[in-house]
Amino acid sequence: MKRITIIILLIFFTLTVKSQISEGSLIQVHPATTTEMNALHPNEGALIYNTTENSLYVYNGTVWEKHKNSQITTTTTRETINVNSGNQVINVRDASKIVGFTLISSFNNLATDSGKMSGTWIIDDDRDKIRCLMQSFEHPYIKYLVLTVQVRNGSNTIQITQYNSRFWKVTDNVPQAGLSNNGTDYSLDKIVIIRKE
Repeated sequence: MKRITIIILLIFFTLTVKSQISEGSLIQVHPATTTEMNALHPNEGALIYNTTENSLYVYNGTVWEKHKNSQITTTTTRETINVNSGNQVINVRDASKIVGFTLISSFNNLATDSGKMSGTWIIDDDRDKIRCLMQSFEHPYIKYLVLTVQVRNGSNTIQITQYNSRFWKVTDNVPQAGLSNNGTDYSLDKIVIIRKE
């Protein structure tokens, strides 16, 4: 009787050890953006992980439906980098996680200058070059700063090119005809990188 009990216990423990989950036995749900997911029309019950929404979706035979309580929370982080004037390449970490950026100009040499110009741009997955224009009218000056920004995933860099800035003093007599170019010394001061982690 003891021998049968020991054999049964050995079989039970062997089956228990073999039934534990290992990393290699997990099923991976395929990832896709919302656009990619909406282009698919699989069998009812198919699963997909939507990377745009960070959620699990189930196909009901007609449309994709977000699975209840499947959203994975992400954290939005910001990193401020001081930059120089002119064309440049900035090394960054995790460029593929960058979803936008804010540009902040420096003060120029105008004695009446009371602030910096800034603008925020949201970027998508294709990483095309973005033409950025910041401008302000701060009587009696019109100021602008134009540049092109491109985030490069492969090299973890941000390239800033085609840098141009100007400010004009508007005369009180005839504002439209009285613009005088006073210089090109308005420059970029910082870029704030926005990431979804």
